[in-house]
Amino acid sequence: MAKVITATYRMRGSTTGKPSPQSFYDPPMIGSQPRRMKLAHIDRFKLLDKAAVITDPSELNNQGKPKNGWRLCSLQQVKELKCMIGVLPVWLTRIRCFVAMTQMSSFSVLQAIQMNKSVEKFHQPGLASHL
Repeated sequence: MAKVITATYRMRGSTTGKPSPQSFYDPPMIGSQPRRMKLAHIDRFKLLDKAAVITDPSELNNQGKPKNGWRLCSLQQVKELKCMIGVLPVWLTRIRCFVAMTQMSSFSVLQAIQMNKSVEKFHQPGLASHL
């Protein structure tokens, strides 16, 4: 993720226009990654696509790999970061929801511990009032 963000930041001043699908660095999946699938290209977060655009053919070595991984990322890495950013609001909402639920349950326990549990001669157990 950091590589894609760094590569995007370094390419921020380039004006490549609308990149064609051939200008993206999209190497084939190799045999050491059998469980990974190629993700479909999405149009959201187009700013991040700059990290995978080949602006100069000298950025690649003889084997077709980038000379500097912090300057050029594969299209797959960009797509994975886009997916992570897309899921981030859901994670943040769930965290906020669970914090509220945890506070609610701990507040009721604290309130039950501190309340006056006796009515005349009858003494009620603390958590029985919440059942």
